[in-house]
Amino acid sequence: MKRIAIAAVAILVAAGLAYAGYGLYQKRALRAQVAQTVDAASARLIGSLGADLAAPTATLVEQLDRDSEETDAALQGLRSAPARSERPLVEAADAYVGNVLAVLKRQDGSARGRLRFADSRKALAEHMARVGRRNEDWSDTAIRLKERLDADYFEYRIATTSLGNMLGELPAARARIAALLPQARLPQEAAIKDARARALSAAEATRLEFEQAKQLVPR
Repeated sequence: MKRIAIAAVAILVAAGLAYAGYGLYQKRALRAQVAQTVDAASARLIGSLGADLAAPTATLVEQLDRDSEETDAALQGLRSAPARSERPLVEAADAYVGNVLAVLKRQDGSARGRLRFADSRKALAEHMARVGRRNEDWSDTAIRLKERLDADYFEYRIATTSLGNMLGELPAARARIAALLPQARLPQEAAIKDARARALSAAEATRLEFEQAKQLVPR
């Protein structure tokens, strides 16, 4: 009987050690997943912060599309992970990566909007330059092109304003994850502030272009 009791205790101890070991393994695996997700999101953000949103290209839009999709997939993977053992870390990472994703999406929207606006402005200018060859449809076409310009500029302005807001919120999320994951690769605050300033500058330049383009169509 004594031997049975000793064996039972030994089994319980072994099971406890195994459970503790598995818990430690899960915790380490979770921290590794968080670190990898944060680093990958940061790498994409660092690569996009220097983008020229005043004169974007189709290639930039494609890259921002990919970056957004990959960051979104990684964020969903993080959210599906068992976070109980490292909840504060996972929540901080969720907030940071979510903010990065929001910035990437707004950069994408701003770049797309700028390209559409540039096309609309060019189409309107070219049409108005043919005023000497106007026909009965000329005025209707001018109105349609002006309406298209208005709509494209409105969408661009919404995306760029939102981008400025998201970049303004990013330093706080960055500071939170930096405190819990000091070894993480994060963008410099100066780069974030510079990107926000350039986005706002591009928005103002586009606003001036819009105001000038509106003058092409007499009221």
